[in-house]
Amino acid sequence: MRFSIIIALYNKEFFVRRALDSVLAQTLSDFEIIVANDGSTDCGVSVVKSYQDRRITIVSQSNQGPGAARNLGVEVARGAWLVFLDADDAWTPTHLFELARAIAVCECAGLVGTKSVQRSTADSSLASKRKFFAGGNRGVYEVDYFKHAARDPGFINSSSSAVRSSVFNELGGFRSLYSGEDTEFWARVCLHYPCVVSETQTAYYFRGTGGITENRVLPNTLGCPKSRTLTDVHPVIPLVLAHIEAGVRPHLNVQSLARYVNSKVSIEVRGAFYSNNVDLAKRLAELYLQPPHGEALVWSLLLLRLPRPVASSLARLRASMRAVYRRVRAVRS
Repeated sequence: MRFSIIIALYNKEFFVRRALDSVLAQTLSDFEIIVANDGSTDCGVSVVKSYQDRRITIVSQSNQGPGAARNLGVEVARGAWLVFLDADDAWTPTHLFELARAIAVCECAGLVGTKSVQRSTADSSLASKRKFFAGGNRGVYEVDYFKHAARDPGFINSSSSAVRSSVFNELGGFRSLYSGEDTEFWARVCLHYPCVVSETQTAYYFRGTGGITENRVLPNTLGCPKSRTLTDVHPVIPLVLAHIEAGVRPHLNVQSLARYVNSKVSIEVRGAFYSNNVDLAKRLAELYLQPPHGEALVWSLLLLRLPRPVASSLARLRASMRAVYRRVRAVRS
Protein backbone atom coordinates (compact mmCIF):
# COMPACT_ATOMS: atom_id res chain seq x y z
CA MET A 1 0.00 0.00 0.00
CA ARG A 2 1.34 3.41 -0.93
CA PHE A 3 -0.50 5.90 1.32
CA SER A 4 -1.81 5.74 4.87
CA ILE A 5 -3.96 8.78 5.57
CA ILE A 6 -3.94 9.79 9.23
CA ILE A 7 -6.83 11.98 10.44
CA ALA A 8 -6.57 13.20 14.03
CA LEU A 9 -10.11 13.70 15.32
CA TYR A 10 -11.15 15.69 18.38
CA ASN A 11 -14.67 17.15 18.58
CA LYS A 12 -15.05 17.92 14.90
CA GLU A 13 -18.43 16.29 14.23
CA PHE A 14 -19.54 19.15 11.96
CA PHE A 15 -16.42 19.03 9.78
CA VAL A 16 -15.07 15.48 9.64
CA ARG A 17 -17.52 14.45 6.92
CA ARG A 18 -16.08 17.12 4.63
CA ALA A 19 -12.57 15.80 5.32
CA LEU A 20 -13.53 12.18 4.66
CA ASP A 21 -15.47 13.02 1.51
CA SER A 22 -12.45 14.86 0.13
CA VAL A 23 -10.26 11.82 0.77
CA LEU A 24 -12.69 9.37 -0.81
CA ALA A 25 -12.87 11.61 -3.90
CA GLN A 26 -9.13 11.25 -4.64
CA THR A 27 -8.11 10.33 -8.17
CA LEU A 28 -5.59 7.87 -6.71
CA SER A 29 -7.15 5.02 -4.77
CA ASP A 30 -4.17 3.15 -3.30
CA PHE A 31 -4.70 4.28 0.29
CA GLU A 32 -6.14 3.47 3.69
CA ILE A 33 -7.74 5.94 6.11
CA ILE A 34 -6.94 5.82 9.81
CA VAL A 35 -9.06 8.10 11.99
CA ALA A 36 -7.29 8.59 15.32
CA ASN A 37 -9.96 9.58 17.82
CA ASP A 38 -8.32 11.76 20.48
CA GLY A 39 -10.98 11.30 23.16
CA SER A 40 -13.77 13.12 21.34
CA THR A 41 -16.85 13.90 23.41
CA ASP A 42 -19.14 14.81 20.51
CA CYS A 43 -20.62 12.66 17.73
CA GLY A 44 -17.60 12.83 15.41
CA VAL A 45 -16.81 9.13 15.78
CA SER A 46 -20.42 8.26 14.91
CA VAL A 47 -20.09 10.30 11.73
CA VAL A 48 -17.00 8.29 10.77
CA LYS A 49 -18.72 4.98 11.57
CA SER A 50 -21.55 5.90 9.22
CA TYR A 51 -19.20 5.35 6.26
CA GLN A 52 -19.38 1.81 4.87
CA ASP A 53 -15.87 1.74 3.46
CA ARG A 54 -13.41 -0.98 4.40
CA ARG A 55 -10.49 1.38 3.91
CA ILE A 56 -11.50 3.34 7.02
CA THR A 57 -10.16 2.27 10.41
CA ILE A 58 -10.84 3.99 13.75
CA VAL A 59 -8.42 3.89 16.67
CA SER A 60 -9.06 5.69 19.94
CA GLN A 61 -7.25 7.07 22.98
CA SER A 62 -7.94 9.46 25.84
CA ASN A 63 -7.42 13.11 24.95
CA GLN A 64 -3.67 13.69 24.59
CA GLY A 65 -3.40 16.20 21.75
CA PRO A 66 -3.09 16.01 17.95
CA GLY A 67 0.55 14.87 17.94
CA ALA A 68 -0.16 11.87 20.14
CA ALA A 69 -3.27 11.06 18.07
CA ARG A 70 -1.25 11.05 14.86
CA ASN A 71 1.35 8.81 16.49
CA LEU A 72 -1.44 6.41 17.47
CA GLY A 73 -2.67 6.31 13.89
CA VAL A 74 0.81 5.62 12.58
CA GLU A 75 1.11 2.59 14.86
CA VAL A 76 -1.44 0.71 12.75
CA ALA A 77 -0.53 2.28 9.38
CA ARG A 78 0.61 -0.01 6.57
CA GLY A 79 1.47 2.53 3.87
CA ALA A 80 4.94 3.46 2.64
CA TRP A 81 3.97 7.12 3.09
CA LEU A 82 2.03 8.73 5.93
CA VAL A 83 -0.31 11.48 4.73
CA PHE A 84 -1.78 13.82 7.33
CA LEU A 85 -5.12 15.61 7.30
CA ASP A 86 -6.78 17.53 10.13
CA ALA A 87 -10.40 16.55 10.68
CA ASP A 88 -11.63 20.09 9.95
CA ASP A 89 -9.64 20.54 6.72
CA ALA A 90 -10.02 19.10 3.21
CA TRP A 91 -8.29 18.29 -0.08
CA THR A 92 -9.01 18.70 -3.76
CA PRO A 93 -9.31 15.38 -5.67
CA THR A 94 -5.72 15.55 -6.97
CA HIS A 95 -3.97 15.89 -3.61
CA LEU A 96 -2.54 12.36 -3.52
CA PHE A 97 -1.66 12.63 -7.20
CA GLU A 98 0.42 15.74 -6.48
CA LEU A 99 2.10 14.06 -3.52
CA ALA A 100 2.98 11.11 -5.76
CA ARG A 101 4.56 13.50 -8.26
CA ALA A 102 6.59 15.08 -5.46
CA ILE A 103 7.76 11.67 -4.24
CA ALA A 104 8.90 10.79 -7.78
CA VAL A 105 11.19 13.83 -7.93
CA CYS A 106 13.47 12.67 -5.11
CA GLU A 107 13.60 9.05 -4.02
CA CYS A 108 15.38 9.96 -0.77
CA ALA A 109 12.92 12.70 0.27
CA GLY A 110 11.63 12.44 3.82
CA LEU A 111 8.93 15.11 3.61
CA VAL A 112 6.72 16.12 0.68
CA GLY A 113 3.87 18.57 0.47
CA THR A 114 1.60 20.69 -1.66
CA LYS A 115 0.50 24.28 -1.47
CA SER A 116 -2.47 25.09 0.76
CA VAL A 117 -4.86 27.97 1.10
CA GLN A 118 -6.85 29.28 4.03
CA ARG A 119 -10.62 29.34 3.81
CA SER A 120 -13.48 30.27 6.11
CA THR A 121 -15.78 27.54 7.37
CA ALA A 122 -18.64 28.89 5.28
CA ASP A 123 -16.71 28.49 2.01
CA SER A 124 -17.46 25.04 0.59
CA SER A 125 -15.62 25.46 -2.74
CA LEU A 126 -12.69 23.05 -3.05
CA ALA A 127 -11.57 23.80 -6.59
CA SER A 128 -7.84 24.21 -7.12
CA LYS A 129 -6.73 27.70 -8.14
CA ARG A 130 -3.26 26.60 -9.22
CA LYS A 131 -2.33 25.32 -12.66
CA PHE A 132 -2.68 21.56 -12.96
CA PHE A 133 0.27 19.75 -14.52
CA ALA A 134 -0.85 16.55 -16.24
CA GLY A 135 2.51 14.80 -16.29
CA GLY A 136 6.24 15.00 -15.71
CA ASN A 137 7.82 17.00 -12.92
CA ARG A 138 6.73 20.52 -13.86
CA GLY A 139 5.80 22.57 -10.83
CA VAL A 140 7.44 20.14 -8.38
CA TYR A 141 10.72 21.10 -6.71
CA GLU A 142 13.13 20.04 -4.02
CA VAL A 143 13.16 23.05 -1.68
CA ASP A 144 15.23 24.45 1.16
CA TYR A 145 12.74 23.78 3.96
CA PHE A 146 14.44 26.05 6.50
CA LYS A 147 14.64 28.98 4.10
CA HIS A 148 10.92 28.78 3.38
CA ALA A 149 9.88 28.00 6.97
CA ALA A 150 11.81 31.03 8.23
CA ARG A 151 9.53 33.20 6.10
CA ASP A 152 6.32 31.21 6.53
CA PRO A 153 6.25 28.55 9.29
CA GLY A 154 3.12 27.03 7.81
CA PHE A 155 4.18 26.71 4.18
CA ILE A 156 3.93 22.97 4.83
CA ASN A 157 1.24 22.11 7.34
CA SER A 158 -0.50 19.13 8.91
CA SER A 159 -3.06 18.91 6.08
CA SER A 160 -0.72 19.36 3.12
CA SER A 161 2.14 17.01 3.99
CA ALA A 162 3.32 13.42 3.86
CA VAL A 163 6.26 11.71 5.55
CA ARG A 164 7.98 8.50 4.54
CA SER A 165 6.97 5.82 7.05
CA SER A 166 10.54 4.64 7.63
CA VAL A 167 11.64 8.21 8.36
CA PHE A 168 8.78 8.72 10.81
CA ASN A 169 9.73 5.58 12.72
CA GLU A 170 13.41 6.48 12.67
CA LEU A 171 12.85 9.95 14.15
CA GLY A 172 10.23 8.96 16.70
CA GLY A 173 7.16 10.83 15.47
CA PHE A 174 5.46 13.88 16.96
CA ARG A 175 6.33 15.20 20.39
CA SER A 176 3.81 16.35 22.98
CA LEU A 177 3.90 20.15 22.73
CA TYR A 178 1.31 22.82 23.54
CA SER A 179 1.35 23.85 19.89
CA GLY A 180 3.58 23.55 16.87
CA GLU A 181 4.22 19.82 17.26
CA ASP A 182 3.87 19.49 13.47
CA THR A 183 6.38 22.19 12.49
CA GLU A 184 8.81 20.86 15.09
CA PHE A 185 8.60 17.43 13.45
CA TRP A 186 8.96 18.79 9.89
CA ALA A 187 12.16 20.50 11.01
CA ARG A 188 13.54 17.29 12.51
CA VAL A 189 12.78 15.43 9.29
CA CYS A 190 14.37 18.08 7.10
CA LEU A 191 17.56 18.16 9.13
CA HIS A 192 18.16 14.64 7.83
CA TYR A 193 16.23 14.32 4.56
CA PRO A 194 15.34 16.49 1.55
CA CYS A 195 11.93 18.16 1.21
CA VAL A 196 9.96 18.27 -2.05
CA VAL A 197 6.93 20.50 -2.70
CA SER A 198 4.35 20.70 -5.47
CA GLU A 199 3.27 24.17 -6.54
CA THR A 200 -0.27 22.96 -7.11
CA GLN A 201 -2.64 24.01 -4.36
CA THR A 202 -4.58 20.96 -3.20
CA ALA A 203 -5.06 21.44 0.56
CA TYR A 204 -7.47 23.70 2.43
CA TYR A 205 -6.98 24.95 5.96
CA PHE A 206 -10.31 26.11 7.33
CA ARG A 207 -10.64 28.87 9.90
CA GLY A 208 -13.53 29.20 12.29
CA THR A 209 -13.60 25.54 13.32
CA GLY A 210 -12.30 25.98 16.87
CA GLY A 211 -8.81 24.69 16.10
CA ILE A 212 -5.90 25.08 18.52
CA THR A 213 -4.29 27.91 16.55
CA GLU A 214 -7.50 29.95 16.78
CA ASN A 215 -7.79 29.47 20.53
CA ARG A 216 -4.12 30.13 21.21
CA VAL A 217 -3.24 33.27 23.14
CA LEU A 218 0.05 35.06 23.48
CA PRO A 219 2.20 33.58 26.22
CA ASN A 220 2.13 35.33 29.58
CA THR A 221 5.64 36.65 29.21
CA LEU A 222 5.31 38.81 32.31
CA GLY A 223 5.98 35.71 34.40
CA CYS A 224 8.91 34.42 32.35
CA PRO A 225 12.38 33.98 33.86
CA LYS A 226 14.73 36.94 33.68
CA SER A 227 17.24 35.04 31.57
CA ARG A 228 16.55 32.66 28.68
CA THR A 229 18.69 30.75 26.20
CA LEU A 230 18.10 29.65 22.63
CA THR A 231 17.30 26.20 23.96
CA ASP A 232 14.33 27.68 25.84
CA VAL A 233 12.92 29.37 22.75
CA HIS A 234 11.96 26.26 20.75
CA PRO A 235 12.66 22.54 21.26
CA VAL A 236 14.08 22.01 17.77
CA ILE A 237 16.68 24.80 18.04
CA PRO A 238 19.33 22.69 19.85
CA LEU A 239 19.20 20.19 16.98
CA VAL A 240 19.54 22.95 14.38
CA LEU A 241 22.46 24.51 16.25
CA ALA A 242 24.17 21.13 16.47
CA HIS A 243 23.98 20.80 12.69
CA ILE A 244 25.38 24.30 12.23
CA GLU A 245 28.30 23.57 14.55
CA ALA A 246 29.03 20.09 13.21
CA GLY A 247 28.80 21.02 9.55
CA VAL A 248 25.61 20.81 7.54
CA ARG A 249 24.52 17.94 5.34
CA PRO A 250 24.65 18.40 1.54
CA HIS A 251 20.95 19.30 1.29
CA LEU A 252 21.19 21.96 4.02
CA ASN A 253 22.31 25.59 3.94
CA VAL A 254 23.89 27.12 7.04
CA GLN A 255 22.43 30.58 6.34
CA SER A 256 18.95 29.11 6.03
CA LEU A 257 19.39 27.27 9.33
CA ALA A 258 20.50 30.49 11.05
CA ARG A 259 17.53 32.42 9.67
CA TYR A 260 15.21 29.65 10.77
CA VAL A 261 16.56 29.90 14.33
CA ASN A 262 16.15 33.67 14.25
CA SER A 263 12.56 33.31 13.03
CA LYS A 264 11.75 31.28 16.14
CA VAL A 265 13.38 33.93 18.31
CA SER A 266 11.30 36.60 16.55
CA ILE A 267 8.09 34.81 17.53
CA GLU A 268 9.12 35.02 21.19
CA VAL A 269 10.27 38.63 20.81
CA ARG A 270 6.90 39.60 19.33
CA GLY A 271 5.06 37.85 22.16
CA ALA A 272 7.06 39.73 24.79
CA PHE A 273 6.84 43.09 23.01
CA TYR A 274 3.11 42.80 22.33
CA SER A 275 2.62 41.96 26.02
CA ASN A 276 4.41 45.23 26.80
CA ASN A 277 7.31 43.35 28.42
CA VAL A 278 10.06 45.34 26.75
CA ASP A 279 12.80 44.14 29.10
CA LEU A 280 12.18 40.52 28.20
CA ALA A 281 11.88 41.41 24.51
CA LYS A 282 15.28 43.11 24.66
CA ARG A 283 16.85 40.08 26.34
CA LEU A 284 15.37 37.79 23.74
CA ALA A 285 16.62 40.01 20.91
CA GLU A 286 20.13 39.47 22.22
CA LEU A 287 19.77 35.78 21.33
CA TYR A 288 19.65 36.39 17.57
CA LEU A 289 22.34 34.61 15.61
CA GLN A 290 24.49 37.17 13.85
CA PRO A 291 24.12 38.82 11.48
CA PRO A 292 20.30 39.09 11.70
CA HIS A 293 18.24 39.57 8.53
CA GLY A 294 14.70 40.61 7.72
CA GLU A 295 12.36 40.69 10.72
CA ALA A 296 15.19 39.75 13.08
CA LEU A 297 17.14 42.80 11.94
CA VAL A 298 14.12 45.06 12.48
CA TRP A 299 13.60 43.80 16.02
CA SER A 300 17.32 44.09 16.77
CA LEU A 301 17.36 47.71 15.66
CA LEU A 302 14.14 48.49 17.55
CA LEU A 303 15.05 46.83 20.84
CA LEU A 304 18.83 47.00 21.00
CA ARG A 305 19.45 50.42 19.49
CA LEU A 306 16.52 52.51 20.72
CA PRO A 307 16.44 53.73 24.33
CA ARG A 308 14.18 51.69 26.55
CA PRO A 309 11.64 54.53 27.14
CA VAL A 310 11.17 54.89 23.37
CA ALA A 311 10.70 51.14 22.89
CA SER A 312 8.23 51.05 25.80
CA SER A 313 6.24 53.90 24.29
CA LEU A 314 6.03 52.04 20.98
CA ALA A 315 4.85 48.91 22.79
CA ARG A 316 2.11 50.84 24.58
CA LEU A 317 1.08 52.52 21.32
CA ARG A 318 0.86 49.19 19.60
CA ALA A 319 -1.25 47.77 22.46
CA SER A 320 -3.62 50.75 22.25
CA MET A 321 -4.00 50.43 18.49
CA ARG A 322 -4.68 46.71 18.86
CA ALA A 323 -7.37 47.39 21.46
CA VAL A 324 -9.08 49.90 19.15
CA TYR A 325 -8.91 47.43 16.27
CA ARG A 326 -10.57 44.72 18.35
CA ARG A 327 -13.36 47.05 19.46
CA VAL A 328 -14.05 48.15 15.88
CA ARG A 329 -14.04 44.55 14.69
CA ALA A 330 -16.44 43.55 17.46
CA VAL A 331 -18.84 46.35 16.50
CA ARG A 332 -18.75 45.37 12.81
CA SER A 333 -19.39 41.72 13.58
